Amino acid sequence: MRLTTKDIIKTLPFASEFQKQLLEGFDSLDADKKFEIEQILWDSYDALFQIKLEENLELATIEAEVGNVALDQDFYKKAQEKTEKEMKSNFHEETKDMDLSAIREKLQAYMTPNDGSSPS
Repeated sequence: MRLTTKDIIKTLPFASEFQKQLLEGFDSLDADKKFEIEQILWDSYDALFQIKLEENLELATIEAEVGNVALDQDFYKKAQEKTEKEMKSNFHEETKDMDLSAIREKLQAYMTPNDGSSPS
C-alpha cells in the first residue's frame, strides 16, 4: 500500500478537530502552501518512524541476545516491516500524548487564509 499525505494526516496524533480541518482544507490549498504542509507532515512522520524503528531494533536486538530472534540478513528488514505495520495500525494510540504543538502551530499558519490585511 502506498502512503499518501492524507494517510499521514490521519496517522499523526493531532486533535481530531485539527485533523478534520487539515483533511478538509488540504485539497483547496494553493500549490505553495500545500507543498510546505506536505514537507512538514512527511518530515514529522519520518522522524516518528525513525524513533519507532530504533525502538523496534533495540527490542529485536535484546530478543536476539536471548535467542528468541534470529540475527540474520533479514534482521533489519523484519524490524522495518514491523515498524511500518505498527505505524499503520496502532501508532495514533501510542503517540496521542506526544506534544506536537509546534508542528500543529506551523501547519495552522499555512491553513489560515492570508488576505494581506494586517491584524487589528
